[in-house]
Amino acid sequence: MARIVLVSCSKSKLPTAAAAADLYGPSSTFRAARAYAERHGSAWYILSAKHGLVHPAQRLAPYEYTLLGADQDTAESWGADVAARLEQLTAPGDEIVLLAARVYGSWWVTRLRRLGRKVETPLYGLSVGRIKGWLKGAAR
Repeated sequence: MARIVLVSCSKSKLPTAAAAADLYGPSSTFRAARAYAERHGSAWYILSAKHGLVHPAQRLAPYEYTLLGADQDTAESWGADVAARLEQLTAPGDEIVLLAARVYGSWWVTRLRRLGRKVETPLYGLSVGRIKGWLKGAAR
């Protein structure tokens, strides 16, 4: 059984292209989530508002894009793409830990659960301060 950790991208990015794992490095929240993912996951991926599900080694250029305020069709298309990729990468019984705000979850989390994936959402509903506290404690 695999444990896949999904880490939210961040607004803060390096000024030049880099591996996705490094591109979001200026964000302390991203760094804490990455530490958790590397320590507690059998694999991890980044949820990029622009690129969908991204492998940490994938090279990306900096960008300015967010799903906050996106129309329903855009958000649903993004979620469908992410869910389809996760269906390919995981099997029933695998655990997926979503370290992201609710904007990245929604209906596709339910879809994956119906397909037999165990999806945890420990950061849903937490304030930014509580998210940082959870990540700091959990990364140990």
